[in-house]
Amino acid sequence: MKNGPMIHEALRFSRWLLVLSWILLGVPTETRAASPTLNADAHDPACGVSISQQASQVVVAWQLENEDRCRIVYDLTKNKPLIQSVAIATGGEPWKTVVKSADPVLMLRIGKRDLAKRNGWTIFFDRMQRKPHQLFKAELDRNQAVASSNSKRATLRIGELKVGPFQGYLQWTFYAGHSFVLQEAVVETDQNEVAYLYDTGLVFHETLPS
Repeated sequence: MKNGPMIHEALRFSRWLLVLSWILLGVPTETRAASPTLNADAHDPACGVSISQQASQVVVAWQLENEDRCRIVYDLTKNKPLIQSVAIATGGEPWKTVVKSADPVLMLRIGKRDLAKRNGWTIFFDRMQRKPHQLFKAELDRNQAVASSNSKRATLRIGELKVGPFQGYLQWTFYAGHSFVLQEAVVETDQNEVAYLYDTGLVFHETLPS
């Protein structure tokens, strides 16, 4: 789609740190918990990416190439799609929704790494999927939202993410003047000898008319 945001998936890791890609609390009214407040202390709008909160939603908007603009709306409400919408505005035209009601999904297979061969960590592919392992689906508690910025980019972190023995948060990075969006799940574990395989992507709960 022309000028639409590109969701990039990435995998970075160290010995115990795993960074996975991947591009929402509903209770009875009388006991409904307040939505978490966006922490924007480390965010400067001068970076070219606006991040603000409107009730239970976090709205990210920035200029693309030429006069085009992009807007992504996140919903901090449990049991609602995390990504409520992605919209594009070309020139002075109204916003046009290109994505609606989507959730990031992360599946992680956890096994035991073989450290007995070739001095342990020099073995990167140890075929753990052929050994006993467990499959976990990530769960997100939308208990916090944090915005920050650096030069001409901004970052949004949401919630506490848990997947098996790993925990961390979801994170998106936006680049002023560009349609590129980096979506990541940043998680870590204190368990030793962990081997893993992951599957990640987006689940769309609604389709838009062509």
